[in-house]
Amino acid sequence: MPGECFQTELRIKPNWFALGLSTKEADKFQGFHEKNIFFIFDEAAGIPQTIFHAMSGCLTSENAKLLLLGNPSSLDGEFYDAFHAKREFYNPISISAFETPNLTGERYIPGLVTREWVEEKRKEWGENSPLWQVKVLGEFPTSAFDSLIPLSAIERAVNQDFEDKEDEAIFLGIDIARYGDDKTVIVARNGGKIRDIQSWGQCDLMETTGRIINYVNQIAHPVIINCDVIGLGAGVVDRLRELNFKVSGINVAEKPSDSQKFFSLRDELYWNLKERFTLGEIQIPDDKELIAQLASIKCKYPLGKIKIESKEEMKKRGLSSPDKADALALSFIQPAEFYSKMIEPEKDWYKIERGGPRWLKEQS
Repeated sequence: MPGECFQTELRIKPNWFALGLSTKEADKFQGFHEKNIFFIFDEAAGIPQTIFHAMSGCLTSENAKLLLLGNPSSLDGEFYDAFHAKREFYNPISISAFETPNLTGERYIPGLVTREWVEEKRKEWGENSPLWQVKVLGEFPTSAFDSLIPLSAIERAVNQDFEDKEDEAIFLGIDIARYGDDKTVIVARNGGKIRDIQSWGQCDLMETTGRIINYVNQIAHPVIINCDVIGLGAGVVDRLRELNFKVSGINVAEKPSDSQKFFSLRDELYWNLKERFTLGEIQIPDDKELIAQLASIKCKYPLGKIKIESKEEMKKRGLSSPDKADALALSFIQPAEFYSKMIEPEKDWYKIERGGPRWLKEQS
């Protein structure tokens, strides 16, 4: 090729060059603007989301292109999203070891994967191992080694088809946010079936409360509401109670019912949610954002107890707050003070309106 080659740069003309970067500082990826610009990210699965956020401002040019290369070893981040939630914006290409020249017999390339290596790993890892899926098949694993809910169980929940149960209460799970990137999310469920998910951001608490009231008034009355009460949620819960809505304030930082197994109520709620997925007792909509959040949550076992990754830890990994996943977990709480009333036959306030909620009629 023409031009002058340096250690990390090939320069042909002032506006025609190739530059190599290796850094964790997102700012280093800003400020590049040309009509024709091409970004290549190697080992893309391990690149923090902050780098992609910084670089995205450079893709506004007329002929801007982006190429991501890597092993599908992570269930979160831009590389994972390129094959899932953001698939429509990319041209995803997967290449397994069996499609490479050394295994197809097309020709032999030194240094490329060999048939002997593949057979060795088949015996060592097994064909159901995440390592086999990543390193041999070139596919994202059905579950990460430390993920809470296997991706296979999440995808099965999307394809489930539960019967409508009009004699069961509708539960709402609400995760409250105010300003910033986080969103307030409402999840409505009937039995194990998630009926609806609504979300919004950039609202003060009074507007958020009004939106919740409007939502509740659009579906069958009354609704049992499980609302996050930590921080901003306390004001919403107080106002809903003042207006005589049946609401239960949930503080997920409180002690769990089984303190020998969990550190906090949040750990217990998410573990119970995981079991619903693994047992096939839940149906969720094909919501890419919810699926990505559920698949990204990690689990640890310090001191022999179950510890779910916190929102702060997820944000340090460049992920957004799992607002939809939190609301989903909250929707499955059945507060004792409400459940005791539900078993009284003369009280039918929890019954769903005949024919289903109005928002279900509108959607059908």
